Amino acid sequence: MRHPAMFSARLAGVLVIALIAFLTPVRLALPQSSLNFTQTKLTAADAAQYDYFGLSVALAGDTAIVGAYGKSDLAPNAGAAYAFARSTASWVQQARLGISDVLAGAYLGAVVATDGVQTAVGAPYAGIDAQDAGAVYLFSNASWQRQAIITPADPESPAQFGGAIAIGQNTLIVGAPLHDSYGRDAGAVYVFAFDGVAWVQRQKLIGADVVPGDRFGSALALSDGWLAVSAPLHGAGGAVYLFEFDGVAWVQRHKVSAGDTIAGDRFGSALALNNGWLAVGAPLHRVTGSFSGAVYLFEFNGASWPQRQKFVASDTVASDRFGSALALSGQRLVVGAPLHSANGPASGAVYVFDRSGATWIERAKLIGSDTDSGDRLGWSVDIDGNTIIAGAYGDALFGPATGAAYVFVDVTGAGATNTPLPIVTATPTATATPTATATPTATATPTATATPTATATATNTATATPTATATATNTATATATPTASHTATATATATSTATNTATPTPTATPTATATATNTATATATPVPTATPTATPTATPAPTATPTATPTASHTATATSTATNTATPTATPTATATATNTATATATATNTATATPTATATPTATATATATATATPTPMATATPSPTATVTPVILRPFLACVARRAPAGYVALFGYEVQGDASVQVPIGADNRFNRYRENLGQPTTFEPGKRRVAFAVVFDGLPLTWSLNGQTVTAHANYPIRCGSDAVLRIQPILECTLPDGNGASIARFGYRNDNAFNVAVPVWWQNFFVPRPIQRGQPIVFAPGRHRNVFSTGFSQGALVWLLDGRIAVATDSPVQACRFN
Repeated sequence: MRHPAMFSARLAGVLVIALIAFLTPVRLALPQSSLNFTQTKLTAADAAQYDYFGLSVALAGDTAIVGAYGKSDLAPNAGAAYAFARSTASWVQQARLGISDVLAGAYLGAVVATDGVQTAVGAPYAGIDAQDAGAVYLFSNASWQRQAIITPADPESPAQFGGAIAIGQNTLIVGAPLHDSYGRDAGAVYVFAFDGVAWVQRQKLIGADVVPGDRFGSALALSDGWLAVSAPLHGAGGAVYLFEFDGVAWVQRHKVSAGDTIAGDRFGSALALNNGWLAVGAPLHRVTGSFSGAVYLFEFNGASWPQRQKFVASDTVASDRFGSALALSGQRLVVGAPLHSANGPASGAVYVFDRSGATWIERAKLIGSDTDSGDRLGWSVDIDGNTIIAGAYGDALFGPATGAAYVFVDVTGAGATNTPLPIVTATPTATATPTATATPTATATPTATATPTATATATNTATATPTATATATNTATATATPTASHTATATATATSTATNTATPTPTATPTATATATNTATATATPVPTATPTATPTATPAPTATPTATPTASHTATATSTATNTATPTATPTATATATNTATATATATNTATATPTATATPTATATATATATATPTPMATATPSPTATVTPVILRPFLACVARRAPAGYVALFGYEVQGDASVQVPIGADNRFNRYRENLGQPTTFEPGKRRVAFAVVFDGLPLTWSLNGQTVTAHANYPIRCGSDAVLRIQPILECTLPDGNGASIARFGYRNDNAFNVAVPVWWQNFFVPRPIQRGQPIVFAPGRHRNVFSTGFSQGALVWLLDGRIAVATDSPVQACRFN
C-alpha cells in the first residue's frame, strides 16, 4: 500500500488548530477479569527468508489459511498459501496452494479468504490477461485442488484485481483498487456467482461519488446480505460504501465516514462486518500520537448506519497503527496493531474487545510468547468463535521476513491451565507435490498436559490501576512435556485526549532483489598457413578457402540472488545477444601440386645436352586480416542502500553500471519502469559507460519497490540490509515563492523547491508529497532535479491556509501575501 504522509512533528501548533478538528476518543481500560488464551505458532513446512508468511490469514472452523506472497522457490515472488487443519489441540499443515500455477511476480497469497468450503487466494500482480492485472485462484477445501482462476471481463494493467477478497454462499467479491474505468486509480469491485458449473461475473460496482484516486475496493467485508467496500483515499480521510443484496443485484444503500479524519488517515484500510455491526480501521489517524490509529464502530439501526463508538487500546502510542487489521465474530472484535512495541520495536500486538450492550470493552492483549522486534504481529487477523489467528510476517525464524502465524484459543472458564500450545513446525521430510494434494507436512509436538506427578496450576493475578499493567503469573511444576507462558495482558489506563494530525507510517514489507549476470565471449583466432609445393611450371596461386567461420555466441544468464518483495518484481530476462561474425578469417588449406609441363627429353645426338632443371619460386604465405572482437555492452541496475526517512518513510538510492565502451539508451517504458508507479521516478534514460554511478533516489513507503531495467531488476524494501547514512539523500525543501489575490475572493500561490543533492529525487504524490486541504494533487512535481527551482507551479485556494507537505517538510501559503507574484 502506498500511504500519503501527513503532518511532520515540526508543524506549528497554530497550523494544526487551523486545519484539524479535535475529538476525544474512548480509551478503554481492561476489566479486572481478563481472558485466558492458549497459543500455537504456525510455520510453513518449507519456510525460507523473505516468504512473508502471515502477510494474510483466514480462519473457518478447524481450517486456517496463511498467505506467503513472497515465496520464491519455484519462481521469483510467485507466492504461495498454506492450509492447516486443527486436530484436537494441534494444527497440521495440509497443503501448499498454488504449486501448479506458478507465475513469477504474481504475489499469490497477498490476500486469502475462506468460507470453510472454498478458499480464495489473491494474486494482485498476476499478468494473465495484462501486466499486473491480477487474478484470484479458487481451491476446494476438501481436496485442496485448484478449481478455477478468476479474472475480470475487462482486465487492465495495473488494476490489482485480487487486492481484496470476500467469499461466502457461492458469492465471490473481488476488489481492484487501481482500476481506471471511472478515472485513474478510482478502483472497482467485481461480483462473481457460482451457477452450479462455473463462476460467472454478475456485476461491477463503483461508489456513487467515487473520483479518480479514491482506490475504491481496497478492503471488503461481507455478511448477512451486506457488502462493505472501502475507498481509503476518498474525501477527507476515506469512506466506506455499504451495498445491500436485493435478491437480484447489489445496490448501494449508504456511505459512512468519520467527521474527524483528515487526508491520509486511511479510514477504511481495514473492515469487519457481522451481525449488524461495522468496524472500520483508520491506522494512520492521530489520537495518542502520529499514526497511533483508531477504530470506528457503526451499527445498523434498520434504516441507517450511525457511528456508535471510536476507540483506541488502553496502551496505544504513536506509530502503533492500531486498526491495521480487523475481524468480527458475534460479540467479539479483534484489532491488530502491528507496529506496537510490546516485545521490542514493531513486535506487534492483537487486542480483543467484547461488546456489552452497545459498548465495546477491551478484554485482552495478545503479544505472542516469542515475538521480537520487527515481527509485526497483528498485520493480519481473523476470528471464528473462540479462536483467533494473527499473522506476524516479520518473524525471522529462518532469516528476515520468514514469517509466522499465531493461533490463540480462548479457554476462559474451561478449567484449562494457561499453558500455550507448542510451536507447529514442519517435519524435515515434508515436500510440496506438483498437484498440491493434501499431505500432512507439519506436525505439532505434544501439547503440554498435566501428569499424575506434575500438576500445573495457573495463578492469574490482575489488578487494574490507572497506570499499572496487570500481568498474569503462571506457576507450574516442570514436566517432561513443553510449556509456555500466558500471553494475555490486562491493562487499565485513564482516558486521554488526542489531537488529530496524521502522518502515515510505512511498514516493512516484502523485499526482492534480482541480479542478472551476462557473460559474453567472442573470440575468433584462425591461423591459416599456405605451404606451396615446388612445381617446374608456375601454376595459379592457391586460393585460401576458409574451412571454419567461428561465431561468438553471447550467453546471458539471469541469476536471482534474493527473493520476495512486496511489491511485484519482474523476472530478470537477459535480452542482449551479440553475434560476432569474424571478418576475413580463414584457415588456408593450400595444396600446390607440381605439374611437370616442361620436361626435357634428350634427343639422340652426338652431343649430349643436359635437361634443364626448373627451380621453383616459393609461394607467398597468406596472412589473414585480424578478426574483429566485439565487446557486448552490458547494462545493470543496482540498489546502493535504503534508509529510514522520518517521519514515516524510507528512501532508496539507485544506480547503474555499463560494461562496454558505448552509452545505452533505454526510454521510460516496459524496459525502464517501476512496479508500483506508472510515472517516471527520475531514473535516467541515457546510461553512460564507465564505473558504477549513483543516479537517483526515491522516497517510498517501505513496501517492495522494484526497478526493472533492460530485463534486470533490483528491489528496495524496508528491511534491505545495506543502509544509507543519514546524509546520503538530503531532504527536498518546498518553497512558497509568493501569493496573489485572484480578484474573486480567492488566492493564488506559486511554489518552487530546492534539491541539495547531486541527483534526482522522486517523491511520488500520495506519499509525502501532497496538499492540505484537498485536492492533494495540485500540479506539483514528483521528480525533483538538483538545484534551486523557482516558480515551478501555481495553484489557487479559497481561504485560510494551503499547506504543501513534501518529504517531511512544509511550505504554507495564506491569504496574506508574503510578496507580490510576477507572472510571465
